[in-house]
Amino acid sequence: MEQRDEKEKREKEEVMNNQDQEASGISENKWQSLFNAVGDAIFLMDTDHKIRMCNKAMEDFVGKTNKEIVGRSCYELMHDSSRPVEGCPIQCMKGSLKRESMELELDGKYYHITADPVLNDDGELIEIVHTIKDITDRKRIEKELRESEEKYRLLADNVSDIIFIMSTDLKFIYISPSVYKITGYTVEEVIEQPIEDVMTVDSYETALELFEKDLAKDLKDISGSRTLDLELKHKNGSIIWIEVIVSFLFNQDGVPDRIMGTIRDISERKQLEEQLRQALKMEAIGRLAGGVAHDFNNALTTIMGISELLLMKMDPEDYVSGGINEIRRAGNQCAGLTRQLLAFARKQPMEMKVLDLNNVIINIDKMLSRLIGEDVKLEQCLTSDLKSIKADIGQIEQIILNLAVNARDAMPNGGKLIIETANVFLDEDYADRHISITSGHYVMLAVSDTGSGMDKETSSKVFEPFFTTKEESKGTGLGLSTVYGIVKQSNGYIWVYSEQEMGTVFKIYFPIVDEVADVIEEETHTAPGRFQGSETILLVEDDDSTRKTITKILSRIGYIILEAVDGEEAVKISQEYNKPIHLVISDVVLPGMNGKELTEKLISQYPDIKAIYMSGYTDNIVVQHDIIDKGEEFFQKPLRPGLLLSKVRSILEM
Repeated sequence: MEQRDEKEKREKEEVMNNQDQEASGISENKWQSLFNAVGDAIFLMDTDHKIRMCNKAMEDFVGKTNKEIVGRSCYELMHDSSRPVEGCPIQCMKGSLKRESMELELDGKYYHITADPVLNDDGELIEIVHTIKDITDRKRIEKELRESEEKYRLLADNVSDIIFIMSTDLKFIYISPSVYKITGYTVEEVIEQPIEDVMTVDSYETALELFEKDLAKDLKDISGSRTLDLELKHKNGSIIWIEVIVSFLFNQDGVPDRIMGTIRDISERKQLEEQLRQALKMEAIGRLAGGVAHDFNNALTTIMGISELLLMKMDPEDYVSGGINEIRRAGNQCAGLTRQLLAFARKQPMEMKVLDLNNVIINIDKMLSRLIGEDVKLEQCLTSDLKSIKADIGQIEQIILNLAVNARDAMPNGGKLIIETANVFLDEDYADRHISITSGHYVMLAVSDTGSGMDKETSSKVFEPFFTTKEESKGTGLGLSTVYGIVKQSNGYIWVYSEQEMGTVFKIYFPIVDEVADVIEEETHTAPGRFQGSETILLVEDDDSTRKTITKILSRIGYIILEAVDGEEAVKISQEYNKPIHLVISDVVLPGMNGKELTEKLISQYPDIKAIYMSGYTDNIVVQHDIIDKGEEFFQKPLRPGLLLSKVRSILEM
């Protein structure tokens, strides 16, 4: 019985052992399949580096079968070496008993090699797991990423514009090194300080308002970029203009969390825009001043003409004649103001001559010295080989005298007045920075002083008529506007440079001419006399007061005057008048046909008729508009009776 039980027990144990072996085989086969399915090359080795087993990826990696691999040392198989190579992660791991790794380049490919310890319950190393992972693609991506980052870093570091990223509460996260070139601040200085410290108050409020409005909008409404022109404080204290182009960046939830943009220095562009605005403003003021002077001259003709006619009839001892003299004197003063307005408007009569500017300055040296006083030292720095210019000598003298007077007034406690001349070439770069100037060769006249100087706002207005910083009784505000008009009428350019307490310099550039300077001769004037006459004069003037005044002046000494308000009436009168007409005096600008067209019609009827043109404008401006020809007889309003009579008599006797 016992034998039978023993036998059954052995048979049962044998069956169970067979089942365990069968299950173990199935499990081992499954594990081997999984082991071979791993893409990384793996092998298991003992502590002597002998390989016990490997997966299919390792066979492919070394190009050998499992039988050729198992039992060999890893350094022999991998490195064809008789001992572990330097830096071997297995050797390092045997010392640390934790994972060790290294990267290896082999035949143009990159591998990440790891060695992991297998420890028993006592913490002793019993086996080693060695893994080799192909990281070539990762290395390529990393390299491309580094190159891309380097490219954009170089771009950001070297571009002339500033590139920045900031948070939505306007704190800089990144700003490119070009910030130093534009603002004078380093990257660290900009990032560390609040943005409001480097912007003007108005610009900061403008930017803040825009971003707050944008962030309050729907997300679809804040896509795209925005452009702002803002003022920035340079580290040296000056204000620069910048153009900021910004866009919002969104996080993974689609919420705007950063602002990215560029900053460009547009100070030069703003300066040119300001110069253009100033030039347009001065042009508009000039047109207004010219129109006012033209109309005013008609009124002055009446005031001055009637005054002189009354004085001719009155006893000089009569007390009333004193008042009339005051009226005439005031009229003369007003005529001076209109001449200054016309000079500013570039409508002043000019007698152009080829001049040596040095000679002009030398000839008024004594006058300048008396004008500026003993406490102002006059220095002249005149270039010896100065080129010639073409200008009106009287007006050039007026420029110098006006600038000298202003300089003297800016130095109440004395100082230095410096007058310089030089031949200069203004290149394209200079012309680009000064909107109204053309590059080329010029003669420069510079008038400098060591006086109180002006701030930026004041210096921007000095050429405007009636603008003055002097007390009400000490200036009309027309001195510098006159200078401006003369310079422009002479095809020149004028610029003012000034700082408070640092003095002022006016630089004027006249185009050079390749001609020998004319000899300056003193002008002589013959006092006008009373010339009697009996000829018939056709007077054409649309201003009633002026026409009546001229009629009184001429008819009083014997001339027969035929009056017409325009060209059409003048032609009609000439056709109906049966006697010769000897002279036509006509305003240049008339309703309908102008004075020139009228004269041409009259010549067909009176071939010997002579003509005098008159206008509140000047012969220079009417010649430029092709109304009369240069050299034709012209009289500038306001008309003075003595000069008018002299002119009429001399023309009739020619």
